[in-house]
Amino acid sequence: IAGPTASFSDNELKKISQYLSQGGRLFVLFNYFSVHQPTGLEPVLARWGVDVGSDVVQDLKNTTSENGEDVIVYDFSQHPVVNPLTQLALQLILPRPISAAKLKNSSDDAPQVNELAFSGPDSKLTGDPTAPPRRYPLMVAVEQKPAAGVVQPRGTLRMVVTGDSFFLGNRQIES
Repeated sequence: IAGPTASFSDNELKKISQYLSQGGRLFVLFNYFSVHQPTGLEPVLARWGVDVGSDVVQDLKNTTSENGEDVIVYDFSQHPVVNPLTQLALQLILPRPISAAKLKNSSDDAPQVNELAFSGPDSKLTGDPTAPPRRYPLMVAVEQKPAAGVVQPRGTLRMVVTGDSFFLGNRQIES
């Protein structure tokens, strides 16, 4: 999805949901353009335990810009997706908070959601300057193995969801 007003159609969202329920794989990159214009993926991801924040994280102690438009991420959890980044950093541009949501019906076969990357402890949300500073998750991984005795056409569901799509651009990768 590109641009400030792009969103998925109901039919596209239905196909994405069906694909995920069959054990699909998904790499989702949000950015600040969709903070006030939802893409439609937000409720789909919520069903899998992912909360897509509708704000932007600012970390003035971990930035390279005067106005704090970027967040330099040094804090990663232990997970195969981010283990190669230990001792490195990622530069995210106006990242949205992406966190593990509390599922209403948590069971043994519920999706496992791991928060992967975090802003510094003095971070704030640009839309809520009165909130106390804290560390915000900016990326999650989701995995759900099929229930015992159930065969999924695609196997184990796996997703990675990030709060920024610009960090994979050439400029940010080189920085």
